[in-house]
Amino acid sequence: LRNATSARSWFLENGGEQEDIARHFVAVSTDARRVAEFGIDPEHMFGFWDWVGGRYS
Repeated sequence: LRNATSARSWFLENGGEQEDIARHFVAVSTDARRVAEFGIDPEHMFGFWDWVGGRYS
């Protein structure tokens, strides 16, 4: 999540617009609500099974 936050900050500081994040970023998550809160379109979310280890929420 730290890398995603850094990438989003870099993107915005270098000419990207907030609405561009929804189009240009993707997420690997199972929580569509939090993906949307971060600014990523949930349609650009790669989900995975709940039995996959090493997940952080």
